[in-house]
This record gives sequence, C-alpha cells and structure tokens, in this order.
Amino acid sequence: MLADTHPELEDWARSQRNVQGVSQRSPAAGTAPASAPHSERPAESSTIAPSLLFTAKERDVIRLLANNLSNKEIASALDLSVQTVKWHLKNLFGKLNAGSRKHLVDRARMMGIISE
Repeated sequence: MLADTHPELEDWARSQRNVQGVSQRSPAAGTAPASAPHSERPAESSTIAPSLLFTAKERDVIRLLANNLSNKEIASALDLSVQTVKWHLKNLFGKLNAGSRKHLVDRARMMGIISE
C-alpha cells in the first residue's frame, strides 16, 4: 500500500523497520540472495516521514474526521468554510488513495498520521 500511496513512504517504512530492530534475514552462506524489487535501489540519505506529506490543516481535518465529524462540524471546529474542508478532503483522498471517509481514516492510522 505504501508504494501505491507515495513512493517515498516505502523508503521511510523500510527505515522504520530497521530502526525498530526488524531487519531482513541475511541469506545463509553459499546461497544466492532472494531478489526483491526494491533491494536494488540505493538507500536515500533523507527520507520523508508520512506526517510531512500533509499540511497542518490536512492533519487537523484527518484528526477530526477520525472522530466522525461532518464536513460542517470540521469547518466549525477549524474556523474554515465547508468548501475549504471539502478541498482538504479531496486532497487527502488523492494523497492516501482512499475511496471513502472510513478508508481515509484507516490509511492515516496505518501510516501513523493519527493514533488509534
């Protein structure tokens, strides 16, 4: 899912797995390494955290959306117009490749943008 959502997120997720101590097994001596499509890419020195892919307002909208607020309630809470909330939601649906509000919140949780 990360590669589909945003290519930089795949590198970020890989670096997080390495930081958390989850590393790929090294092949036994004398065996050929398993080929992975992304293993041949050089590691980038700077990776982008998922939270940096979204503006502060988009993160606020996701947080309120996770609380099952309507567009009108989100607009009131953030002192925005309903049209501006719709604009942010449109951008979020595109960035997270989500098809529904629930799907958008689920993807944001999976990426660590919002907590459970």
